[in-house]
Amino acid sequence: MRLGLVTNGFTPFSAHAAPYSCWPVFVVPYNLPPKMCTRKSNIILALVIPGREHPGKNFNVYMEPLVDELLDLWEKGSLTYDCYRKENFTMKAIVLWTIHDFPGYGLVACWSTHGKLACPICGSDIKTFNLKHGHKPCWFDCHRRFLPANHAFRKSVKCFRKKTRITDPPPKHLTGAEILEQLNNLTLDSKGNNKYKGFGKSHNWTDISCLWRLPYWKSCFSDITLISCTMRKMLQRHY
Repeated sequence: MRLGLVTNGFTPFSAHAAPYSCWPVFVVPYNLPPKMCTRKSNIILALVIPGREHPGKNFNVYMEPLVDELLDLWEKGSLTYDCYRKENFTMKAIVLWTIHDFPGYGLVACWSTHGKLACPICGSDIKTFNLKHGHKPCWFDCHRRFLPANHAFRKSVKCFRKKTRITDPPPKHLTGAEILEQLNNLTLDSKGNNKYKGFGKSHNWTDISCLWRLPYWKSCFSDITLISCTMRKMLQRHY
């Protein structure tokens, strides 16, 4: 079985009520036809994380029971009845990807989506600059580097940032093994602020996601890279 994890947070009460957060986690099977995948009866509610505050780093703790079951489904499987062949078989399952908005991305991936290194795809290789008066990080004009090297927009000094030409190539897409090695090399800061060394400068990792316990998780990033390259080609054709 091919599965997808879906999560997002919402406020179940009115905006004027006391602050309250609720994070459901759904599991969607992709072995069904597209019209059946999105039916309510086929979407599995795996977790409900309620609380008065944002789960933050505790999201990993709440996800542990679900990851245990996913690990068991991958290694041992589950005895399932095939009504077509009229026999039992061992069904195994794999998580292909997770689906959520950008803040949810940071929560699941344990990557802070705030500050200069907010983009988890670009990582430390991002061309963020601070606004002149507000001093806030800005990501305007970070997209031209994805265009072909000879594209006219790269040479433009008027249509985007003034007096700025883009010659840098797109950021390198890290493989799952490279990301895992980066996570294994993280060390806590000696200041006792529960942050890793280099946070906000060379990376934005806040924790190590429990999804890395799945033995196939690092292999899923090759498919993500393929999808990203396909989207980049579509962007080039659009321009």
